[in-house]
Amino acid sequence: MPNAGMTRAFRLWMVAPVMIACVLLVAGPASAGKTEQVSVEGKDGYSFFLYVPDSYSDDNPAGVHMFFNGQGGCANNGSFGQWSKTCDTHNLIGINMQYADGDNAKDTGGKIDAAVAALRHVIGKYKIIPGRGMVGSFSGGGLPHGGLQKKLGGRADNWPFCHTSLYSSNFRLTLRGGTGRMSWLVAVGSDEWGMARLGDSQGDRAADLFTSTARGGSADVYFRVTKGKGHSITGGDVQAADDAFERSDLAFCGFLYAPDYSEPELKAIVAAANRLDLGRAAGLAKKLQEGKETPAELKAKAAAIAGKIDKRVEQVLAMAGELAKSDPALCGFYARGFQKQLRDHPREGELRELLAEARKGEKYSSTVKAWERFVRTFAKGRRQAFFPSGSKCLLNPEAVKFMKKIQDDCVEGSLMHNMASEFLAMAGGDEKDDESGPKPGNAIESSNGPTTVPPRRIFDPPRRIGVHPPRRDVGMRRSGKSRGE
Repeated sequence: MPNAGMTRAFRLWMVAPVMIACVLLVAGPASAGKTEQVSVEGKDGYSFFLYVPDSYSDDNPAGVHMFFNGQGGCANNGSFGQWSKTCDTHNLIGINMQYADGDNAKDTGGKIDAAVAALRHVIGKYKIIPGRGMVGSFSGGGLPHGGLQKKLGGRADNWPFCHTSLYSSNFRLTLRGGTGRMSWLVAVGSDEWGMARLGDSQGDRAADLFTSTARGGSADVYFRVTKGKGHSITGGDVQAADDAFERSDLAFCGFLYAPDYSEPELKAIVAAANRLDLGRAAGLAKKLQEGKETPAELKAKAAAIAGKIDKRVEQVLAMAGELAKSDPALCGFYARGFQKQLRDHPREGELRELLAEARKGEKYSSTVKAWERFVRTFAKGRRQAFFPSGSKCLLNPEAVKFMKKIQDDCVEGSLMHNMASEFLAMAGGDEKDDESGPKPGNAIESSNGPTTVPPRRIFDPPRRIGVHPPRRDVGMRRSGKSRGE
């Protein structure tokens, strides 16, 4: 049976029959701390592995972590390795998709349907907080990953994730209409840049995301280019994804498992908490606890909910404080949402004072402006403006001065500072002396065929775009189509 606390759209895709005979699942729920393989019946060789962290229990509902491995690797995907730490840390039930044929390009539609079946299984068997999850793919695993995102509609009500990781991924789906209420990691190494044109595809997805950022989409986008990295997933990649998930989880996801609270008096409190109206939720819980006619059992339950709300408020304040010091651009993006969460809460003033003090920081304003310039420029010039060669990871000489200015203007260690440093590590030499790189007007490689190096005006200061909270309508859209199509 579907969970009663899901949104209507979330319930519909979970119970709707997948249009192939691969939805009957063999195996019960795995025990906490154990790994278990589950077969997808009716489709030979399609299965998934589950990892249930020790932190999961009936009293501590979880999120999900889904991973699609690359060509060959998807045939033997039972090891959770570095994902086990992620699942343990964030209380996520791990799902590793496995396809015995080892070929993500073969029967990709069937592989996507198997992934939907896996999600249905987990959401039906375990207590899962809707929307709280991570999804990632490596190499050829990007094919079913992109298809899953298209099928389920991005970050709409039926999308069970708040973070996406593209680890050197052949994720070919063009992202349209906003990146949504999500954080994103797009990771690629210099030594794998020309492999299956990963530099092109990863750079193009980053350009899609930054274009959406400039239009009000998510600002939590990390295009991570690692010098010397071959075709692999590094510990740094995984840590970057974990950090981003921690931010987007607090910003966008509920935290109470609604079916646990069937009493009418509690439903309004839980609903307010899960839509992140923490001020109202706390007020309703307090009112119920103080009610003279409230039964003792109901008071105890209201007190337990109030404790969870208090914990969430502490987490929001801690995250806002951390971002205020370490990353002004991300602080600006998430601040409005955090302020809405704490509106009318007794600790609302603490957040307001914290943010006001942060804006006085030495590089607060310059970091935000540098981020704005970079986003607008990447959206305008696309990947080719920065990395024009399809086969070699070389920063365009025309971009070096621009990126040095971005780096100098940013707080050290901020997401934008890190990206600038990583881009500059790919420079071939001093921009004035380098004669080997492409020059404006010269033909260069492109995933879309020959093009030219963008002229220097691409790197002129653009107009201010501002830091905006994410829009609610955030799925991928095409004219006349529904989200995710």
